[in-house]
Amino acid sequence: MYNTRAPRVEELYSDGPHLGTYAYEIGQPDLELEEIYGFESSLRYNGDAINISFSTFYNYSPYYYQMTKIGHCDGEFMEGQSHPCAGSDFIEWGSGAAGWLYIYDTQGVESIIKGIEFNTIYNVNNYEIVYDFSYVQGDDLTNNKPLSYINPTKQVVYFKYNQELINFGFRFSTIHAQNRLGEFETPTSSAFLVDFIASYSNKSQNISIQFNNILNQEYYNHLSKIKSIMPEAGRNILINYKIFL
Repeated sequence: MYNTRAPRVEELYSDGPHLGTYAYEIGQPDLELEEIYGFESSLRYNGDAINISFSTFYNYSPYYYQMTKIGHCDGEFMEGQSHPCAGSDFIEWGSGAAGWLYIYDTQGVESIIKGIEFNTIYNVNNYEIVYDFSYVQGDDLTNNKPLSYINPTKQVVYFKYNQELINFGFRFSTIHAQNRLGEFETPTSSAFLVDFIASYSNKSQNISIQFNNILNQEYYNHLSKIKSIMPEAGRNILINYKIFL
């Protein structure tokens, strides 16, 4: 596999606050073309009751775009007091609700991203058990550090009951802690989530309802730039209705 990508406008010329990501972003006008060389391999078995797939991938990039913080403040900000890192060159003052934002810039680094994915589905009568496992590792070869914003290891087990028009089941997700950090990244704790999903389908319509995060666990998305101020959704309900024409 060989892929290339030209830099986006924001990666080249950003110079201002992006409150949606709680960051002050600075582009690099001299970015080169991003290139990725890689290969994937997979092994699959399909049986009467069980399906198994195992995949691996390995991607090398001589020039990979990475937007990261240029510094980090270890002091805790207290409302009504001076910021513990006031005057630091990695913070933009006068932006955001608290009056400051971390500065992020775009860099091109030599990198390797590799990982494995495993999936198995077991069927017996009207019951189905699905297991998914994913692992990704990213390395910044330029700075001899892990890459920033790499997904943590994740495992999902889904127990389903299927009938002709109705199916429902429980999904259990384990999101492992991410302690393999790029420069100025902060760790993310592990989480265990339980969801209930039910759906009804016929030829012309589909309606599904999901009760997500039933245990109301507080957890954080490692890929989110706003995880320092905002956890992911707690207990919530999602209803989806589709009509097929």
